[in-house]
Amino acid sequence: MIKFIFSILTALSVFSAPPTAASGADLASLKAQYVRPDVRVSSPPGPLEKQKISLGKSLFFDPQLSGNNALSCASCHDPKASWQDSRGRSIGATGQKLSRTTPTIMDAGWRNIFMWDGRFLSLEKQVWGPITSPVEMNQGAEDLVTELQASPDYQQKFGQAFPRQGISLDTIASALAAFERTVRSPVTPFDRWVAGDHDAISPAAVRGFQLFNGKANCKACHGGWMFTDNQFHDIGLPGDDLGRGAFEPNEPQMQRAFKTPTLRNIAVRAPYMHDGSKKTLADVLRHYEDGIILRTSLSDQIMAPRLSAPQTADLIAFLNALN
Repeated sequence: MIKFIFSILTALSVFSAPPTAASGADLASLKAQYVRPDVRVSSPPGPLEKQKISLGKSLFFDPQLSGNNALSCASCHDPKASWQDSRGRSIGATGQKLSRTTPTIMDAGWRNIFMWDGRFLSLEKQVWGPITSPVEMNQGAEDLVTELQASPDYQQKFGQAFPRQGISLDTIASALAAFERTVRSPVTPFDRWVAGDHDAISPAAVRGFQLFNGKANCKACHGGWMFTDNQFHDIGLPGDDLGRGAFEPNEPQMQRAFKTPTLRNIAVRAPYMHDGSKKTLADVLRHYEDGIILRTSLSDQIMAPRLSAPQTADLIAFLNALN
């Protein structure tokens, strides 16, 4: 009992006085932490890179990758919806509603851990997760190889992209990963502001940026140009999904912890959270003020700053500038 009370007090201790907003003198140094890279991250470009990317794009949009030939990767990672979907909890090939929302694949080339629970450490490994999952695309890996080998079109495309290798588990994964590495988030008003266009965002958004890095403490998990630390945090949502804890059962703070999502294009990617439980950005901010469930696994980055209505409006104005 004493240990439990101590754990709760530890969790409560994170609700201390938040840092103050950045001063004008600090604004330039803050902006420097959010400079967007000019080039994409990928494997060293080889003479066949364009062919691999083109092949990967064909596969990504092909429903043949699902067991019932009705669901493609793009069915859930829709480019018109910032490479995710807007259903909150996606629907798999069998018609079953999934327990988590679809994460965006934007800027996947800069990441080294994938899925909400981080179960895959490369894009090449990650692509097989949804394809072979019985509740997602429900496709047998070897069955897919056989299907693609029966296609003259794919025989030609794989022959061009992977001479002397043909259609295999490795070449399918390599092509899909090559395409996904080209999926970049768009340049935003915020990026133009960071690059020197002082009028690219509103004064409210500038104030929101200072709150983001100061009192609101969003930067603790969403810092840097990708707006994610690519780490796992329990943010106090209800539910029994253990997230990363299913893979690290002996790590107390990994229980109910999920990977921090990027905030790029966030205003057009509702609903939010790993379970799609928050419909609006205002709902998300209210969660951090008064919706957090206190438990021993709660992230030590979580704070509960009380923002005034004008401050909340400023913070949302900043988040809108990331679109």
